[in-house]
Amino acid sequence: MALLKQLKVAAPLIISRALKEDSPQRKRVNAFLVRQMGENKGLWLKVGQMLSMHPESWEGLEHLPDSGTIPCLPEEEIETYLEKLLKVEGLKEDELITKVSYPGLAASLSQVHKVKLSDGSDWMIKLKLPGIKEVIEDQLSLFGLLNKAQKISPEKRKFSTTDYQATLQHSFEVELDYEQERKNIKLMHDFKERFKESAEVSELHPSFQGSDFIVMKELSGESWDDVLTKWTVEEKKELAYVMMKQVLYQYFVRGHCQGDFHPGNFFFKRSGEGDNLLVSIGWIDLGQCLKPSSKERLALFLAIDSLINKKNTDLGRLFAAWNFNGEKLAHIADRLPLLLDKIFTPFTYPSAFSLKNWHLKKDIDSILGDDRWWFRTAGSPDLFLSIRCWIGLFTMIESLQVNIFFRGIWLELEKEMEEAIPKVDLPLATLKNIEYDDLAKILKVQIFNEDVEKVCVQLPARSLEHIDELIAPETLEEMRRVGIKLDSIISEQLHKGLKPGNVVDFNEGKKRYLVTLL
Repeated sequence: MALLKQLKVAAPLIISRALKEDSPQRKRVNAFLVRQMGENKGLWLKVGQMLSMHPESWEGLEHLPDSGTIPCLPEEEIETYLEKLLKVEGLKEDELITKVSYPGLAASLSQVHKVKLSDGSDWMIKLKLPGIKEVIEDQLSLFGLLNKAQKISPEKRKFSTTDYQATLQHSFEVELDYEQERKNIKLMHDFKERFKESAEVSELHPSFQGSDFIVMKELSGESWDDVLTKWTVEEKKELAYVMMKQVLYQYFVRGHCQGDFHPGNFFFKRSGEGDNLLVSIGWIDLGQCLKPSSKERLALFLAIDSLINKKNTDLGRLFAAWNFNGEKLAHIADRLPLLLDKIFTPFTYPSAFSLKNWHLKKDIDSILGDDRWWFRTAGSPDLFLSIRCWIGLFTMIESLQVNIFFRGIWLELEKEMEEAIPKVDLPLATLKNIEYDDLAKILKVQIFNEDVEKVCVQLPARSLEHIDELIAPETLEEMRRVGIKLDSIISEQLHKGLKPGNVVDFNEGKKRYLVTLL
């Protein structure tokens, strides 16, 4: 019965993906999904929150209920439940709380209410939803079906559903461990000191706490919806800058980072303008924090920093540090340098960059094609949580629709990050001789007339993807006439990993057109 209940969400999710985009049928299915995810909460609401951040692929899910519209438990049920929780802790509600505000705010795993204590002070109480642990276990039972489906999947598409189930199970156990969340809040206070006026973290009540509830000071501010609809472009730019800088600091310097970038987990403030503009972020939900290992932090730092500063590095050891399956990666090893170059484009771009121009899915498909499954299934389940964090962050920044200088933010923190990351030995690589130096650096375009060079232009190798804009229209037409297909040539070079070699060698009468990657 539990499995059938979960299929009520899982089946429409699969059907939605199969239906044509923007079709009336898909919109009806997604509207049904929105209702089911809001009612089921737990895993499904979190899945919905992640998918809703990609409305271009999951239209309709952007209407998923937020904290203000997710169904709350009724007042009488909360009163009884709160009394029960306090009794477990040896406390009496009427001696501690004089007022509970209703209806409160509901989330995927909890419900939050304003409370006034007997000493007259105002606080927030976060309550673990009753029976939520059992709900999560029921929802995760669906992985049993996925495991059976894996047995008939091609090798490149196979992954360990058991490991992913265990990882998600542990992730939810951590998020439901309120003692751990209290530790996360305390750890974040050191981070708050570093960023002074641009970061806020709630204060815990010094004594009124329990295993199934957290009492903390309320953080106020504007919602993400307010930011998107009411803030100026300059305010949004400053917010993007502050958020990116704070997350880089959390991850690389502290090794303790917010892991759930859902907009409902933050409040935002703004004051002043021009040179006096101040933007601050309130980090209000810290139940799911990343704690990357020293080797993971070092590997990611080297992957990005080596690209920015044009240093060569052994990429095989980086992938080993991230616990990738070397046997699966071996099928696409020659394309990994280009793949990482594309993944880290925001940080390597030489000026302010708009994430709407970062077509990562398209780039991965261009480089790997159907072999992308080797890459997707080679990663470890633990890496999934980190990827979810970074994708959530970049999705929030992209929705601000501003250009920011990611590379500049990185260089601003570079020394601090490098000094803070413990110097550990990265694992030995199972993939050998994979380096950034494998990538072509220069695109050379030459035109000869009777074997005499008349034109020689050198551009960054990445210009290959726009080579049709560099060749005269009449020449392009002649190339098409004799059967030279530039789209196919570009696709072939990307599929080879943008390695050095001839791209086009075309003769037109006494003229010769030579395009080379060096």
